[in-house]
This record gives sequence, C-alpha cells and structure tokens, in this order.
Amino acid sequence: MADSGYVSSLFLFFCMGEQKQYHMTLSFTTEKKCFTTIHLFFTVIVDIIIVMVKFREVMSMEKTNATIAICDDEQEVRSSIEKNIRLLYENVDIIQFGDGKALVEYGSSFDILFLDIQMEGMSGMEAARELRKSGCRATIIFVTAIEEYVFEAFDVGAFHYILKPFDKGKFFQVLRKAMAERESINAKEAKAEPSIAIKTGAMTKKIYLYKIIYLEVFNRKVVIHKTDGDIEFYGKLIELEGRLSEDFVRCHRAYIVNLRYVLKYTANSITLENGTEILLSKQKYGDFVRKYLKYISRLISS
Repeated sequence: MADSGYVSSLFLFFCMGEQKQYHMTLSFTTEKKCFTTIHLFFTVIVDIIIVMVKFREVMSMEKTNATIAICDDEQEVRSSIEKNIRLLYENVDIIQFGDGKALVEYGSSFDILFLDIQMEGMSGMEAARELRKSGCRATIIFVTAIEEYVFEAFDVGAFHYILKPFDKGKFFQVLRKAMAERESINAKEAKAEPSIAIKTGAMTKKIYLYKIIYLEVFNRKVVIHKTDGDIEFYGKLIELEGRLSEDFVRCHRAYIVNLRYVLKYTANSITLENGTEILLSKQKYGDFVRKYLKYISRLISS
C-alpha cells in the first residue's frame, strides 16, 4: 500500500508538472505570435513612411523644360555638376562637353551653360566669345578654381560663377537664379519670337523660326539648317509645314525655304544668302513667286 501511494503521488506530481509546462509553452507561443504581429505592423508602417517621403521628394522636385550644357575638361567635375543639377531638376536635359572646341562646334541649342574657364586648348573665355559671336544667348555660369579669372567673365555677359570645390548651398542658389532668369527670358522670347519644339531622341529642343534657313528631307530624315548649326531627326516635312509661319514656303517635295534668307531665284532653283542653292520645282514655282512677292511687299510696308 505504501508503494502504491508513493507511485500515485509521483504520478500526480508528474501530471501537475506537465500541465504547468504546457501552460508555459502555450503562453510563450502566444507571446511569440503577438510579437511577430507587432513587428509586421511596424514594418508596414515604416515602409509606408518611406514611400511617402520618396513621394514628397519627387513632388518637390523642381520642374523645367530647359536644356543645360556642361563644359569642363575634367570628367569628375562634369559628373559632380550634373549630379548637383539633378538634385533640383531630375528630368532636365543635360549635355556634356570635354573641351571648348566641341562646345562651339555643337552650337547653342541650350539654355544654361556651366563653363570651366581654364581648359586645355580653347579656354572657357574663348569659347564663350565664339558662342556670343554666333548669336548664342544662353545663360553662362563660369566654373573656376581661381576667383581672379571671374572679372573677365563680364565681357561675355556671364550670369554668375561658382568656385571649385563646390559649395552645394551656393551651387543651388546660383542654379535657381539662373533658371528663374532663363524662364523669364524664354517667356519674353516666346511672345516676341515664334518657335517650334523638335524632339530628337530623348531630348526636346526649342528652335526659333527666324534661325531656320531651310528644311530638307533626305533618307527619311528631316534636316533643319539653322544660322547656328543643323539638327536632323526622323520625320516628315509635311508634319512640320503646318507649324511654320507664312514666311516659309514648300518649294520642292524635298525642301521648305525661309523667305527671309532668299537671295535670288530662277525657274528651277533658289539661291540663299549663305550661298546654298536648292531646287524649285515647276509645280511649286507659281506658289513660291506669289508668296515671295507678298513677303517683299510686307517688308516694304513695314
């Protein structure tokens, strides 16, 4: 009987221990599930906050249709300037040049120019003078490590300058001012000077009509010959014809000419002020002569 009671006591103690351990395990499992749920909840909240911050950054990004050129003979500097520009204007069109000669040969199809003063070969000051001679009206911001050079910048109508190494706050301040000035100039020019927007690849360029000498189509490409350089892209003349002013005439299936640059004409050709000779078709001759005489009449009366 004693042995039997002892065994019963041990069995009861074992059962109570198992029940306690079960309750502890159940409690631990419940706490673990609760912790996991809370962790997932806060993870979702953090993800939402990150998305909202990114969204605000994108919405606060300043918008512009301007094209910005960067000319510096150091790739590291060009990359630094572009990186800083994109912190303010993420989707702006940016063109890079490694020397002054390449910049001048490209022309002036940009609104703002960051230009290094000291470069091998053609200096930034020389490049700026050549650009101004060709009629470039871009807003020029000189980049230099030596402040003394900046005084020459006023000779070429420079807007401002920034010193190397760049102070980010100063850089943003100058860029914002340049962009504001450019937008003001563009708004005035848009009223005074008609223009068209041309998309070439990923870039959209504004072209003033008064700069266009003539347009031609060749191998499915449209070439716009301007006073400050040529632009070519895939397209059709007929798509541009309706966007031009009355000073432009379709003189041949392959040509549209700006009457202001016509020097003389014959029954089958037109000679332009720059010496270029383009075709004048028989079918278009009468229309061309009529519109040209009308254009001359407008000039006389004005």
